[in-house]
Amino acid sequence: MNLTSSRPGLFDNFLSLGKENINKKFPLVVALTWFPLLLLAAVEGMAIGPTRQQSMLFDFVVHIRYLIALPLLLLVLKDTGQQLNEVLDHFIKSKTVQATDQKKFEDVLLSNTRLQSSAFAFAVMFLIACFVSYYFINFKIADFAPTWRTLGFQGDQTLSLAGWWFYLVLQPIYTIILLTIIFRSYLWWRILFKTSRLNLQLRASHGDGRGGLSFLSESIKAFYLPAFMISVSLAAGAADLLTLDNMNFMTLRFTVGSIAAVQLILFVGPLCFFLPAMVKSKREAIYLYGTLGNHQLEIYEEKWFKLKKTTEKEWLESPDFSSIIDSTSISSRVTEMKVVPFGQGEIVGLVVAVILPFIPIMALGMSWKVIVQNLVKFIF
Repeated sequence: MNLTSSRPGLFDNFLSLGKENINKKFPLVVALTWFPLLLLAAVEGMAIGPTRQQSMLFDFVVHIRYLIALPLLLLVLKDTGQQLNEVLDHFIKSKTVQATDQKKFEDVLLSNTRLQSSAFAFAVMFLIACFVSYYFINFKIADFAPTWRTLGFQGDQTLSLAGWWFYLVLQPIYTIILLTIIFRSYLWWRILFKTSRLNLQLRASHGDGRGGLSFLSESIKAFYLPAFMISVSLAAGAADLLTLDNMNFMTLRFTVGSIAAVQLILFVGPLCFFLPAMVKSKREAIYLYGTLGNHQLEIYEEKWFKLKKTTEKEWLESPDFSSIIDSTSISSRVTEMKVVPFGQGEIVGLVVAVILPFIPIMALGMSWKVIVQNLVKFIF
């Protein structure tokens, strides 16, 4: 049964924007968001102002975040949704979810699909985005150094036309997209939590070394590009702090580490829900194959060593000997089974995707030797 053909894609419309629609309307999206910002800044002479801070065209954070990172994030999330759907389908195709619980599994998928389209959830995110803009406009503007977003002197500033557009349009869009990513991640956590509580058919002797659940590691790979684009957006802000406020990377190191930790938890954490079932499967299989191995060896020794004299050639060519070897091989796989459905390679790949955008920032104030040392610490 192919679940994606019988139900709306759980992640196909990750942000309710299909890949084809984005490709066709991308120029229009830019024209309605970033271009008005440039136009309004130019009207008040702040496209290129007297200082770097007062020049909109020199505000690389805005360009990287709103002109590059977020549009590309929407593109890659479409592919991520398709990959996650394939992971969900495999639960049925591989019969990992036992037949008795397949209906429950499909109910979980449909429940999450309804939540994904929740108008209430979007309304909450919209209100949060409005509150964030309201907070900045009413409580933080006066504390900012003069920029292209404001008019007047520090302590007595008002928003410029471009500033109004930024806080009423661009910042809410950015906030809603980030909140949507968090919300969709919550849905992924929810569906894996409920799935891990179903009757799963795990086999500790499975050749993948993870009880038959190694396919779940594909979900981590699906998040490589989204994690990278999120970090690109955040790294742009970090670069601004570094250049404008004379901050060095050592000061930002904790922030970068926190970003890496949060994304690791966000994208790897839900796979740990399967740990109890995998531990149980491994423990039961160790006892089962241990008992089976003892009985098999007992019968083998009784047959070939005690009742008759056997030549070495007969002993080695016996089908029973091959059976012993096969049984030993299976028992070894059981004892070597990993109890999490992912490996170090997937974790390293995700960490690299998260911290790669911060490397240029490190290069601004650190030697390459120190950069390599910090990368090693982050990865290992």
